[in-house]
Amino acid sequence: MTAVNSAFLSKLTWKLFYGQSLWVEQIQAKYQLDASFFAIQPKNMDSWVWKCTLKNRLPFRKGVRWKVGNGLNINFWLDNWCVDDSLANLLQVTDHSVIDTSLKVSHFISPTKEWDIVKLKSMVDPVHLSLILATPLPTNPFPNSICWGLSSNGNFTTKTRNLGRTWIRSCP
Repeated sequence: MTAVNSAFLSKLTWKLFYGQSLWVEQIQAKYQLDASFFAIQPKNMDSWVWKCTLKNRLPFRKGVRWKVGNGLNINFWLDNWCVDDSLANLLQVTDHSVIDTSLKVSHFISPTKEWDIVKLKSMVDPVHLSLILATPLPTNPFPNSICWGLSSNGNFTTKTRNLGRTWIRSCP
């Protein structure tokens, strides 16, 4: 039942990003949702459903793949944006106090819409630097977007919510 509950909470979370419904409009208005969804702290006065949704963010975040646009709301260390896992996990950083978890991907994008290699070299080793440099940057102003990395078409379904699988597909 826990896995089923998590799957349906993840479905609600997905709707916050891509859904068009009265529920989504109400949640976005009530909780002032913006690009910082993964950093919101629950409050005592929040609804039970909202608290459960926030509690389910970590499993949901593991399935999300970010498509880099401007990089403003993508967490450099904790979000899945250049490969199928976060840089913190790839570098096996278990103590997050040793990294700056407030860094955004935008910090490493130059004004000319290219990767700032000097900054990146100071943060990651050459192997992970090559993974980052392989991540394309748009030349036009483009907002970040997410896709569901566990499905072939990038859309979330409760059937693809199983994060226990050893394979993870990239977004189309």
